[in-house]
Amino acid sequence: MFEQTLIVIGQSLLSVKRSQSKNTPLIDF
Repeated sequence: MFEQTLIVIGQSLLSVKRSQSKNTPLIDF
């Protein structure tokens, strides 16, 4: 359950990071 929460948080952070700065792929998986 805790691992799933971390995965969801990570995915949301990645999506936010992508939408904020698409031209700077610091974290691009």
